[in-house]
Amino acid sequence: MIMTAWSNNLALSKVYTKGIGYIFLIAFLSYYVQFPALSSMGGIEPSNDLFRRAFPSLYYPVGKGYIDSDGLVELINLVGVVASIVIASDIAQHALLYLLITAIYYFLVILGGQFYTFQWDILLIEAGFLTALCFAPWQSRHLTTNDFNVGCWPLRFLLFKLMFMSGIVKIQAECPTWQNLTALEYHFATQCLPGPLAWYAHQLPPFILRLGVASTFVIEIPATILLIVPWLRIRR
Repeated sequence: MIMTAWSNNLALSKVYTKGIGYIFLIAFLSYYVQFPALSSMGGIEPSNDLFRRAFPSLYYPVGKGYIDSDGLVELINLVGVVASIVIASDIAQHALLYLLITAIYYFLVILGGQFYTFQWDILLIEAGFLTALCFAPWQSRHLTTNDFNVGCWPLRFLLFKLMFMSGIVKIQAECPTWQNLTALEYHFATQCLPGPLAWYAHQLPPFILRLGVASTFVIEIPATILLIVPWLRIRR
């Protein structure tokens, strides 16, 4: 039974580590597509000046005329794409690879300016760093049972922070829609990227929608403490 438990943990851990690679891959490809219109020299918010101030060492080849800033950003982005593919395809999952893609995405987020100040961009950087520091193997290319030292606890605290702060910020905003539990009566019609079921959700009775808001508060504030309770029986 002990060996079975270890095997299950190892299998789930590999799903997680590969999943992080896939998420970073999507992020890098998305950045590559959006960069020319948003942050290139001809974009809405050119990143050239920010690049020179924030990363003077990396900007050196640009200043010397060896490569233009847009080309250098695209090259660094493509390095992130390749490293993410290596992780996602399970060719190698060494911790240094996770540090590499995290550092590259941090660099891209800084250059992205106002377009990359969202919660999920910071969350991806935090998750990548914690995966490298506490979860991914440092002495081998792939996860083994010997790599479970700190494990998922730092990631649990990261998820706890995300959920708890998401709940608290709704209260601190002092927004009437959250205070009156009516936020979902507007959410589905005003969200940035409505899904195919958004129209149907918007038609639900107000009581159901307000019950959904109340459930959100319960899940995000008191219930989220269960993520970091040290006793497995209580977490289950």
